[in-house]
Amino acid sequence: MNHKLRITAISGIIALIASIISTIYEFAHSYGRLHGPYIMLYVITIFLLMSSYSYFMYGFIIISIKTKNLLLRAMSFAEIIIMAISAVYSIIALQRQMSLALSIAIIGITGITEILFGVGKFRLKKKFKKLASYSAVLSVISGFLILSIVFMPLALVTSIATAVTEIVLMFRASKKFT
Repeated sequence: MNHKLRITAISGIIALIASIISTIYEFAHSYGRLHGPYIMLYVITIFLLMSSYSYFMYGFIIISIKTKNLLLRAMSFAEIIIMAISAVYSIIALQRQMSLALSIAIIGITGITEILFGVGKFRLKKKFKKLASYSAVLSVISGFLILSIVFMPLALVTSIATAVTEIVLMFRASKKFT
C-alpha cells in the first residue's frame, strides 16, 4: 500500500468537508449574514480547504507520474494554482466588492481546467476501469456547468459526486501503486 496516496485520499475527504462548509459560509456572506467570529471561521475554513485540496491534488500528481499522464499532471498543478487564487479572491471579497470581469475570468478558467482535468482522468481508464471513466465524465460535466454560469448551482451537486469518485480513485491507487 502506498501510504502517501492514502494520506492524500484522506486529505480529499477533509477538502470535501471544508468545501461544503465554505459554500455555506459563501451563501451566508452573499445574503449579508456572515458577521463577527463567523468571518474568522470562514477564513480558517478557506485555508483548510486550500491546504487539504492542494495535498489531494498532489496525489493526482503522483498518479500522473506513475502512469506517465502529462495532461493529468499539468491539470493537477493548474487545480492547485486555481485553488490558491480562488482562496485569496474569497478572502479579499469579504472586505471589498470584486470586479465582475475578474469573477467571470476565474469561473471560466476553473471550468476549462475542470474539463481538461476530466480528460486527464479519462486516460486512467486502463488502470482504474469504470471508476476513472465515471470520475472523468463527472469532471467534464462539472466543468461545463461551471462555464455555463447559469447552471453553476448544479455544479455544486456534480462537484460533490466528482470529489467522492476522486477520493475512491485515490484510495484504489494507494492499493495499486506500492
